[in-house]
Amino acid sequence: RNDASAAYFGAISRAYPVQALLVRVGLCTQRESWAEYLPQPLRTAFPAASDADGSDVGPLRLSGRVWALSQQAQGCRWVQWAFQHAATDDERMALAMELRGHVLEASRCPHANHVLQRCIETVDPQALNFVMEEITAASVAQVVKHKYGCRVVQRLLERCSPCQVRPIVLLILDDIGGFSRHPYGTYVVQNLLFHGTDEDRGRILQFVAGSFSSLCAVPHGCAAAAAAMAMLSSSERHGCFERLLSEPGLLRVMALSKPGAALLVRGFGELFPPERQRVAAAVAEGAQAIAASPHGRSVIETLQRLEGSSSGHSGTREAEA
Repeated sequence: RNDASAAYFGAISRAYPVQALLVRVGLCTQRESWAEYLPQPLRTAFPAASDADGSDVGPLRLSGRVWALSQQAQGCRWVQWAFQHAATDDERMALAMELRGHVLEASRCPHANHVLQRCIETVDPQALNFVMEEITAASVAQVVKHKYGCRVVQRLLERCSPCQVRPIVLLILDDIGGFSRHPYGTYVVQNLLFHGTDEDRGRILQFVAGSFSSLCAVPHGCAAAAAAMAMLSSSERHGCFERLLSEPGLLRVMALSKPGAALLVRGFGELFPPERQRVAAAVAEGAQAIAASPHGRSVIETLQRLEGSSSGHSGTREAEA
């Protein structure tokens, strides 16, 4: 019977629910009360009573398995938990060292990228040089433009010193336009605006001010431009939006996307009434397509509200005269 039971258990252990349970059992540092309800092969997988205090096992029994678990949907959650609740920096460092040599792969993995982010958030920043080295040795652009990799780079910008991330930042600044217009690169550029040095921020703002129209030609570029707007002076913002007035076709394209419409709505407040009238005229030429878009409707409604407010103030002044 024991042989048959073992054979049966071996056959079903390949199923995902059982794999997840095996991971949980393997991470236990003491024998849990619910273990009595499990099949015999699983009950024997728990640590013995003498291990209940955890003295005979590593931190969460993860030693040697960090990378393997990080690539699993359930296992990555346990590794993140271990980083978050490790008793000492040395324990966290031991976990981090098992990611060495796997940084690029982790930055592309739907599960391991979360582990790498948690590692960056919890480990001493001075110990994260291996992460930077592996990214720069491969391809910064490849990581920044990846849907998971962009998150890893953002965590590095937030946690590490300017000197540590300088090689990555310089490569981003060399192609601000390309990254700003990219679906994932734009998030890194926006993050750099808030967490970069004054010099880095100045270079990005200078680029945005000088390339505002071309940047706004694509939705993701609009998102980067919108983030920069809050950091430009009032006169600089007015100058940027004034340049859009010379390209009515671009205004209509922007009104159809969520980032573009949001940027236009924000920019209307920077324009004088005669300039808003020019915007309204440009929007009216594509009113049918714009009104069919939920983002476009927000642009039309904002213009109508501002024009109504402007007309009301004008009428009041005429009545007083």
